[in-house]
Amino acid sequence: MLKPVDLQVIMPRSVEVQKAQEINQNRTNLEQHNFAHEMNNQLKIRQHQVQEGAATEKQNKIGHDGGSSQKQLANSEKKRSKEEKKSAEPLEEQLDKERGQHIDFKA
Repeated sequence: MLKPVDLQVIMPRSVEVQKAQEINQNRTNLEQHNFAHEMNNQLKIRQHQVQEGAATEKQNKIGHDGGSSQKQLANSEKKRSKEEKKSAEPLEEQLDKERGQHIDFKA
């Protein structure tokens, strides 16, 4: 059982504890609210970045009428001509290049 002196000490402290508890509850609510607000801001920023990225992508595309396709054709023709030059070398010269690369000996 509580003594009267204990009640005199506990009652003022209960008010202090109540204030501290209320502050803690308000702090968690405030933190949750701030977190939700920050997440909304980040979401808006990301959506804005995606929209800007899509707009710049459309601006950077070359039309289907030939801009990049002509470059691709020129590059493929260059590759073909290089391959033809390599295949045009006589077979003997290719064999000579391979000779002397490896040393075979028996011990």
